[in-house]
Amino acid sequence: MKVAICALSGDIGGGVDARFGRAAFFAVYDTDASSWQVLQNRAGADSEQGAGIQAALLLAQHGVTAMVTGHCGPKAYIALSTGGITVSLTDCTDVKAALAAYLCGSLRLLTAPDVQSHW
Repeated sequence: MKVAICALSGDIGGGVDARFGRAAFFAVYDTDASSWQVLQNRAGADSEQGAGIQAALLLAQHGVTAMVTGHCGPKAYIALSTGGITVSLTDCTDVKAALAAYLCGSLRLLTAPDVQSHW
């Protein structure tokens, strides 16, 4: 399974970005291989509209099945759900802590967006 976490930088020891679609990076952890990959979210971060949709496409193309973020809007939530990607919310401030919280099952799984469009 691949778990993506919104990241402020390309450093997996760095901070979590509370935004999904406009996050600069996604730190992706592969639980099967116990390895990290960092994806740059240029299409989403630089997009005037549809940032969440572009970011969801990027994650789906890389086989991500779970997303950890601070917030998720309606279009992004639909795109992620359609792509078979679950969304969990975190208030952790660093990427590794967010992953640990996800893996131990302490994060809230979203069943609907938690913010309005263009948050």
